[in-house]
Parts: sequence; structure tokens; C-alpha cells
Amino acid sequence: MLITNMLNRTTLFALLTGFLIALLTACSDPETVVEHKPVPIESGDTCHLCGMIIKNHPGPKGELYAKGSEVVKRFCSTRDLFAWVLQPENQPNIDAIFVHDMAVSPWNTPDDEAFINARDAWYVAGSSQAGAMGTTLASFAEQAAADKFAQDFGGKVIRFDDITLQVLNDQPAGMMHNMDMKDMHHSESGHKHHEHMTMDASGSDS
Repeated sequence: MLITNMLNRTTLFALLTGFLIALLTACSDPETVVEHKPVPIESGDTCHLCGMIIKNHPGPKGELYAKGSEVVKRFCSTRDLFAWVLQPENQPNIDAIFVHDMAVSPWNTPDDEAFINARDAWYVAGSSQAGAMGTTLASFAEQAAADKFAQDFGGKVIRFDDITLQVLNDQPAGMMHNMDMKDMHHSESGHKHHEHMTMDASGSDS
């Protein structure tokens, strides 16, 4: 009888131990999925790619989370969003991506309540509507809205997987963005050179 009771207690202890180990393992599982959500863009937020103030520009914006990060990256346009996403070193590290649904949001002041999953969205490339520094990718939750936008403003309706660096480069936005960034660089360089010459001249006078 004593032996039977000892065996029952041993069995019960083993079962409880196994249950606790399984519970702790499940709670500490590194593969636990965290659902990322879009967050409102504040007035002073800057573009992760170009550094411009996001709210200063019209058209759809973008947000994303990298894998293993709780920090949201914000972009002043869908073009800048994809210019960053499509870099080879970034592609494997993207978790969640969001863009504005422009069917339910004003073009000049997109509503942050209208963010949608970028992977499920429809896009219009090459339209006449301007975003940050030029033409951008108009984004929509439904194909019908994208088709109507393309009829009104031109461009081609495409899906997420159709967007490549070539698609971005074929748009006027890419040229304008690059030109402006180069002009800013040359302007800064020229300004520094002018300051240097002025200082040299001042020094020679003394």
C-alpha cells in the first residue's frame, strides 16, 4: 500500500513538472507573433529616407516595422517607402508595411485612420498627381478605386509585387527627388566653399 502511494505521488509530481515546463516554454517562445499597427504621423516627424518633414507634402505616406523592432519608420511618400523597402539588405528584414488608402482620404492631407496593409493594396504608378517632390505611387484598398484614379489622372494599376526599382525610376518623382537632393548637396558645398574663400580673403587682408 505504501509503495503504491509513493508511485502515485511520483507519477503526479512528474506530470505536474512536465506541465509547468511546457507552460514556461510556451510563454518564453521567441517566435511569439507581435501584431504591429500603424501610428499617427505627428507634425514634426521626418522621412526615414530623405529627412524631410512628412506633413509638409501631399499624397499617400508609408510606415513600416523591421523584424524584431518596435520602432516605426515613417516615409514622406510611397515612393520613398518602396525605395527603402526594395534595397537588397532591407527586403528580408521587413515585417509590417502600411500605406494610406487614398479612396477614403484627402490627397493633400491623408488621414492616418486610413492606413492599410501595403502588401494587400492596389497602386497606380505614373499618374499626374504629385506627392513629395513629384509623382508618387497612389495607394488604394480596392482595385475599383485604383482603376477610377487611373482613369482620372492617368497611370498604370499594379500590385505590391509588381513594384520594382525600375518602376520607381520610371516615374518623374525619382528624377525630381534625386535632382533636388543633388542640388541641395551642391548648394551646401558651394556655400561652404564660399565661406572658406571669404575667410581666406579676410585672413589675407589682416
